[in-house]
Amino acid sequence: MKSPSKNQQGYTQMDVLRNDDVPQNSSESGSDSGNIESLLKNLIAAQNRQNDLLQKMIIIMSAGQQQRDQELFQWKNANPNLARSCRNAADKLAQIQTDVISAAADEVDLKFEDMVDNEYCIGDFLDRYGPRFVHLSAILQLFSLLGNPSDVSSTVRW
Repeated sequence: MKSPSKNQQGYTQMDVLRNDDVPQNSSESGSDSGNIESLLKNLIAAQNRQNDLLQKMIIIMSAGQQQRDQELFQWKNANPNLARSCRNAADKLAQIQTDVISAAADEVDLKFEDMVDNEYCIGDFLDRYGPRFVHLSAILQLFSLLGNPSDVSSTVRW
């Protein structure tokens, strides 16, 4: 091997052997395969335990949601007129929400340059539209939930 000069890159030599070129004792290869088999069995057992724990965790976490779904279903059955009114209100509020979002998007298009350059302009925009978006979305979500004709029996059970 040449020694590297200032204009040449340095190279190193590395010996690489294929697996079948490596001399092995027959007793060692048998114990290695036994160790690998044992390790794979332990890995499968650990993965099965992990799957069992995940299933139990899903059952525990979904129990509260199933109870809320059942209570909501009972409330809707006890108050069918109010549930219908909530559905109608949700439909109308969705139209209003669309109009508010459209107006906000139009204003951003018109005043984009000012908003980038002027902190007061962006603050004014957020003050006017931020609370509207938050409150309107929360009320719309509530009305949608209460007015949604869902059946608890159709929810996913684990």
